[in-house]
Amino acid sequence: RSGQLIPEALSTFQPQESDIFISFPKKGRQRLVFGDIDITPEEEAHIEKFREYISKQGQFLPEWVDDERRIVLRFLQGNKFDYKKTAKSLQEHIDWRALETPVPQDSVEGLLNK
Repeated sequence: RSGQLIPEALSTFQPQESDIFISFPKKGRQRLVFGDIDITPEEEAHIEKFREYISKQGQFLPEWVDDERRIVLRFLQGNKFDYKKTAKSLQEHIDWRALETPVPQDSVEGLLNK
C-alpha cells in the first residue's frame, strides 16, 4: 500500500531457524535474532543457572531485566556464558540505565522545542 512506513513483507517476516542461529563447528550455535523468538531449552537452562549464580552472590535482577529473559540471554551470550563476567556486565548496564534513563525533561526540553 502506498504511504506505508514499513513494507508489508518486512512487517510480516518470520525468520527461519537458519536466520536465528549461526553454527560454529566446535562451539555449537549462537543466536543472531532475539526478538519474539522462543528461547531454546539450552538457553533457558543457562538463564536459570545464571539466576542461581547471582542469587548465591546475594544479588538480584531488577524486574525489568528478570521478566525479559532475552536481556539476560543477550548478556550471557555476549560474555560467552561466563556467569561472573555476565553479572558484572549486567550490573554495569543496570547502573548506567539508572543514571541515564529516563532522560530528565529539562535536559532535552530545548531540543523538543526546536
